[in-house]
Amino acid sequence: MKFLLNLIIVIVLSSCSSDVVQKPKVKAPIGAFLNEFNVGFTGYAWEFQSVEGGTVWLPSMRLLLDNHVDTRIKNINYSNFDRLRTTIDNSKFFVMWITKYWKPTYFNIKEIQRAIDYGKIPIFLYWYYGDDFATQSAQNVITKQKESYAKMNDSVIKFINKLNGEVIILLEPEFNKQNILDNPANSDLFITTMNNTLDYFRENISSNIKLYLGLSMNDNGSRYKNENSSICGYDNCALGDRYTWNKTIDILQNFRDKIDIVAFSIMLSPLTRDLNNPNKPHSYSDEKLGIGYLPQRIVNLSQELHTQLNKPVFLSHLVMASAKWNDLNNNQKIENNEINATAWNRVIYNSYSKFNYELFKESGLIGLTIMNLFDNPKHDLGGYNYFLHNEHHLGLISTKVDPESKQANDGALKFKSFNNIKLIDLIYKNEYLNRSR
Repeated sequence: MKFLLNLIIVIVLSSCSSDVVQKPKVKAPIGAFLNEFNVGFTGYAWEFQSVEGGTVWLPSMRLLLDNHVDTRIKNINYSNFDRLRTTIDNSKFFVMWITKYWKPTYFNIKEIQRAIDYGKIPIFLYWYYGDDFATQSAQNVITKQKESYAKMNDSVIKFINKLNGEVIILLEPEFNKQNILDNPANSDLFITTMNNTLDYFRENISSNIKLYLGLSMNDNGSRYKNENSSICGYDNCALGDRYTWNKTIDILQNFRDKIDIVAFSIMLSPLTRDLNNPNKPHSYSDEKLGIGYLPQRIVNLSQELHTQLNKPVFLSHLVMASAKWNDLNNNQKIENNEINATAWNRVIYNSYSKFNYELFKESGLIGLTIMNLFDNPKHDLGGYNYFLHNEHHLGLISTKVDPESKQANDGALKFKSFNNIKLIDLIYKNEYLNRSR
């Protein structure tokens, strides 16, 4: 899924309200996070409409470390921005995506270093080939882009080498597309390419950096609880799908001696493209998506990866889209009035409220990050849009902006909730984090 292309912009920091610089926290010993469980968030910067016209970008670390809120943001709610800041301050990790269109000027190296000095660990999800693997042969994709990929690797390592501290790079999130899994020639070339990249990064990293390398797979196994459990390897397939997982783990075994971390993603939406006819939408029941079993499924997949690869496990991006589609006129086409933007808040609440961070840690999981803090009407513009309208309902925070407007958010932040509980609190607030401590 094409992700965060809208971050491809040079960030110009501007005047703000009530900057209060945070003092650096006492940094943990190198590698301490590998024996803990911590949470994180995604986003180097967030785009908002400006009262002056156009848009402004709010760097996440300026909000977090300086209490910086750009006064030009339209319809700004300062108290909710402060609420967001204090909530995500409990994060250990912050995630930035590097796509094939990325340039070093898109991230401010000094801001990332400040975050490291404050005790945060940056995670770079290096998503170069991305959805090309979903629609094209990996052999064609890798061969045609061989030179440009090598140049990008060089740009990435030179950028990382300007930092000082602990850094995580996870290669090709969601790499385990069918074109990779089901074609030996494709998988062999992918394995060779990733091994070369791992070697290149390891050989060229600065002595100032403690670099942790890994790959991130997607949990694309069956989730249907009534499906044949003998195939999935559990009492029901909602608990896990060893048959499908092992196809990917077989590929990951080829990197076992070169990686420090193995990661996976979970992305759930009751609305997607139809697998057999991508031009049509498909609506899934909660039962088909294994709703009610997600916490244990996370434990089971983490245990599987940890046991077979003997590496710490990380949930690199977790998302549950909040909207549902009801085809009121039965025409198999989505009209905006058929989308209920908050219909899945209940499902998200019931899932996240049952997370047990202590059990996650015992399974080998060292942490998780939420893929999107904000809904984004501009998400995946020009991309594959696998989640269709739900591409615009992936966050834990919405705004007043029409999700289908293709415009940037405004500053009227609205925390998604259920049972008077903000969904974001279920991931980040102390009373929930303490489930693991």
